[in-house]
Amino acid sequence: MVIPLTVISAYGLITILSWFRGLRKIRSWGYLALSLLIIWGFARYEHMYWVHMAKEFPFSSQYGVKELVDYIKEKENQKIIVTDRYDQPYILFLFYLKYPPQRFQEEHSLSAKDKYGFSTVRSFGNYEFVPIDFDSLKPQNLGSLIVGTDEEIPNEANIVKRIYGENGYLYFEAVAN
Repeated sequence: MVIPLTVISAYGLITILSWFRGLRKIRSWGYLALSLLIIWGFARYEHMYWVHMAKEFPFSSQYGVKELVDYIKEKENQKIIVTDRYDQPYILFLFYLKYPPQRFQEEHSLSAKDKYGFSTVRSFGNYEFVPIDFDSLKPQNLGSLIVGTDEEIPNEANIVKRIYGENGYLYFEAVAN
């Protein structure tokens, strides 16, 4: 969808610029107005990206994963089950853990392919990435650490750590099982 919009935008820009060339009296004002419109559009985009996105869609930027990885690094021998609600957190886990690529290639497991032909990493090492259904996971994974969102973890669970973002949003809750 990006390519057709880019082509249409480029065609529109070329058409407007060629139209300005024919109007000698307002050419300078036309270029100025067009430049201001482009600058305003870019400034609005930057404002929406840096100010509003973090507040309205905090989960989309994967905030909190670094703090979560810092917390669970200490638990190397424990099975850790992490929610995949925020897309594919295994990528950031590999990055923040500085996990050896050779070791990852040898021990990771993939999910079944979806209807589009894609699969994702479900586990590597002692980390497992699944949708959290706390009531079914708890009895099957005694002694493990279950990490989920506020919606996935019940309030009566043994929550040992809450991961908040700089904006005060609760990203993760870790439960000692």
